[in-house]
Amino acid sequence: MPSSSARKAMAERADKELFENVASPFCGTLPDDLTVERTDKGLKVVNNACGQSVAGFERKLPPSSPQVAGKVVDLATAVKHAAKLVGKAKLPLYGGLATDVEGMRAVLALAERSGGVVDHALSEVQYRNFKIVQSTGWIMSTLTEVRNRADFIIIAGSDIHKLHPRFFERIVSPPDSMFDVTAPKRIVVFIGKGLDRSGAKGSRIGEVITLACDNEQAGDVVALLRARLRGFDVKPPKSCGVKLAEINALGELCREFDFLLCADEVKTGFGRAGTMFAVERFGVEPDLLALGKSMGGGVMPIGALLGTESSMDFDDVSTGSTWSWLPAACAAALATLDVFEQEPILENVMALEAAGLQALRGLMDNYEAIGDVRVTGCFMAIEFVKDRETKERDLDLQERVAWGCVRRGLLIDPSTTSLNIQPSLVMPVEELATVFGILDESIAEALSA
Repeated sequence: MPSSSARKAMAERADKELFENVASPFCGTLPDDLTVERTDKGLKVVNNACGQSVAGFERKLPPSSPQVAGKVVDLATAVKHAAKLVGKAKLPLYGGLATDVEGMRAVLALAERSGGVVDHALSEVQYRNFKIVQSTGWIMSTLTEVRNRADFIIIAGSDIHKLHPRFFERIVSPPDSMFDVTAPKRIVVFIGKGLDRSGAKGSRIGEVITLACDNEQAGDVVALLRARLRGFDVKPPKSCGVKLAEINALGELCREFDFLLCADEVKTGFGRAGTMFAVERFGVEPDLLALGKSMGGGVMPIGALLGTESSMDFDDVSTGSTWSWLPAACAAALATLDVFEQEPILENVMALEAAGLQALRGLMDNYEAIGDVRVTGCFMAIEFVKDRETKERDLDLQERVAWGCVRRGLLIDPSTTSLNIQPSLVMPVEELATVFGILDESIAEALSA
């Protein structure tokens, strides 16, 4: 039988426990080196704490008990009452959840069975991101890749050190890398005013550059930088606060670090923009060109990657797979090229563009609900707005117009923030009158509903 001192030590260990290498779900950098102590008073972050981790682990949980209509009841009664409410609801909303992974899985399963909606704490931001993915696509890195491989980091309009105090310590300037190599010093660029740069220090940090603009305009500065890298002549607005020379200097740094410009022509290539490739239309010279879809003339699936000599200067890439060099697909692609050489496809696309622009401008003159129209080759788009001044999109109207077109026999794409019309490259120009006649009727119908 343990002595009284041994029993006391065992009781103390039960009342006080230390956990090492704890991952923090409360910090965006996901640090996994915390030391957390559990006592009868709650949790305490002992080592490697940041504001988010302390606030999350050490928050005081208020006493709670199941309630129905403000009255305390036992758990079984509360569950039964909740089940009745969910059963009667046409579209139950599940939100305000403080639970773990297993609890979240249970909620998702319940939402699926009941036809409900789960509201994320950051749903507004999440849906903005979805729209970006839907309309332009999204390429992103992981924190691990940034930590181990990045040599040039641009922080645009985000006070990241304030939001995530351990970002520079854990991600930008860690003492070592995954691959046990001595990485070169990193250049860190801040785009914005009043951003906390105090974390940008350490053995891995080299030059620190600041482009001082209003944080709301950081996206515009990045867009100007991208335009310069693509070879466009741009002029920053005076209100931007950043000079063209600063943007050009940053662009040169990007080139020194071998930033490549890759143009995705899977959808725009082979004539749809009025030139063989859209980059020709805008005078852009990419390093890499991705092709697909119409490359096979709509007959066979095929894709390709073209590149400059410097960007494709390697001999260890695999060029084999189950469907590589499929003879029928290659024959379809060659036949497609023959058609472009022998028939006036591009001329017809430009004629469709001229007719489409004239028709769309006429619709814009007739309907105040149209905020903008755009045409490039056989890409035609209408923006429906609630107000022409604010340009707030009216996606409900857009959806009603699209269904009106479908009922009249015209397929049209409402899946982005614009209503998209994409006629065939070989459509006779005179048939566009039918298209825009249907569109006119559908807009009038949708607005009168």
